[in-house]
Parts: sequence; structure tokens; C-alpha cells
Amino acid sequence: MKSKGFTLIELLVVIAIIALLMGILMPALNRARQLAQRLVCGAQLKGIGTAMVVYAADNKDGFPRAGGEGSTWSTNGKIRQWAVTPSGILQEDEDDAFGTRRDADGHITTVGQATVTSSLYLLIKYASVTPAQFICKGDGANVFKLPAVGAGAKLRLEEAWDFGAYHGGTKPMDPPGMCNSYAYNMPYTWPAPDPSGKTILRTSFVIDDAFNPGSAVAADRNPHLDNRSMADEDEHRNSTAHQDKGQNVLYKDNSLEWRADVTYGIGGDNIYTHGGNEADGFGVGDGEIPTGNGDSGPNGRPDAYLVSELNFH
Repeated sequence: MKSKGFTLIELLVVIAIIALLMGILMPALNRARQLAQRLVCGAQLKGIGTAMVVYAADNKDGFPRAGGEGSTWSTNGKIRQWAVTPSGILQEDEDDAFGTRRDADGHITTVGQATVTSSLYLLIKYASVTPAQFICKGDGANVFKLPAVGAGAKLRLEEAWDFGAYHGGTKPMDPPGMCNSYAYNMPYTWPAPDPSGKTILRTSFVIDDAFNPGSAVAADRNPHLDNRSMADEDEHRNSTAHQDKGQNVLYKDNSLEWRADVTYGIGGDNIYTHGGNEADGFGVGDGEIPTGNGDSGPNGRPDAYLVSELNFH
């Protein structure tokens, strides 16, 4: 009587066919997943751009800039106090949160230090953006959540100044850069070279109505400030969030574009580097790769410099 089961050869043939189909289908499925992540990421960045426009309308056409007048980019990757003091008291004063000091007449004697994430966090405080909107699935960042216990447990999101840093001043949380997937045009004050070459100017290029509508404002995380690629000195490296294939970029006019290269700033400027190598002195060109938090700034308005906090302690 003939057996009704599979022979060994038939079983091997079936396994081979399944393996072949998997080999054909898996790349297509991976590409579909990557495309979906790219589209979702772009939609989120577009929503952040809309919130920036709303914020600017309420703040004399200025895009988000934390830390007060003259603030610098913190080299520590965190602000002085993200929400509560070490004793557990809610930090309500902006000057104290960023370390700004003033004299009896109100003049600033010590400028505050701010983070890129604290500028973006202003959209959570004042423009109804949620922490989840700052997360690209391809980036591996974590959605910011207030502590479940301790001094910060009873806070509202609107009462914080940044995407965390410390729980009650003692227990480490995710660093702010781990709770945000996007790079933002560096808005803080730094010693910038005078185009004439005669002096050094303390200046900043806050995004306002003077900015070209075609200027890049935000994009996926700067690959040179990413723990997955910091050792890579390729000036033209794309963001790692999308398999190094490109990045979503948001412009000041709130248009969004997917680009497979990093030289799409005004005049072909590299958006992830500062300065440039052109003779005009305004930073158009490849520029210098940032080495960490607080690293310099653009040399002029045409010099896009999109940065993010380091995504590790």
C-alpha cells in the first residue's frame, strides 16, 4: 500500500520553495517597512513645522529658542534644571532653569546654557505637540515620559523645560537627546568670525522673519552627533535613522522634502556641518563636522547647521 505522507525529497523541495519565496519577499517587506517609517517620520516633522509656525505667530515671528537672550549651547547636553530642583521643588523660573543670572537692574550678567531639545520642548509647553511626535521609529529614540515616582511624578508636561535629564536631581533618566529624533537649526549665541576677517563677533541667527523661506530648519538626527556613527568622518553621510539612504528635511516655509544627500542648504551648503570652505566666508560648502554638544555655530544665515543633542549619557 502506497504511503500518504511526504517523502524526504518532497519535503526538501517544499522547504526550498518556502526559502526561495522568503528570499524574494523579505527584501520587499523591508523596503515597504522602511518607506512607511520614512513617510510617518516626514508627517511628524511636518506637524512639528506647523507647530513652529503657530509658536512664531505668538512670539513676534521667532521660532523656538530656549534659554533667554544670549543663551549658549550647553556642552553638557542638559540644562541646569529640567523641571524640579534637587530638593523636589518645581522649577518655575526660566532664568533658574537655564542658569541665567541678572543684576539688580535686570541686566544679564551670566547667560544661560540651553539645549537643542529644550528649544524644541517649547512646542510641548506652548504649542500642544506631544513627546511622541519627536520620535522617528527608525531612530531608536524613546518617548519622553515623566517619572512615575519621586519629585517629578506629579508634574504636567507643560511644567517641564526639557525632555528630562534627572529624576529629582539624583536618579538618571534618559538623556534629553535620547527622547528626540530630530535636528534643529542651531539658534544659540557663539563667537562667530566676521566676514571681513577683522574680528570675532558674538552672534546668533535665530530663525525669524529675516530667514530665507527656503532655509532648512529641521531634519532627521545629525549623523555626526549620533552614537551609531560618530566615528565616521564622512562629511556627506546621511542620517542613520533611514538606513543612511537620506533624510526628511523641513524648510522655513513649512514645506517638507525627502533628500538622498546632505548638501541641500542654500547654495549647496551641507546642513549637518558648520562653517564652510568657500571664499565668501558665509559657510557655503562642506564645512566642519561637529564633535559634540555646544560645538560652534553657523557663520551666517545661508550656513545651515542642523544639530541634535547626543543620544547617550
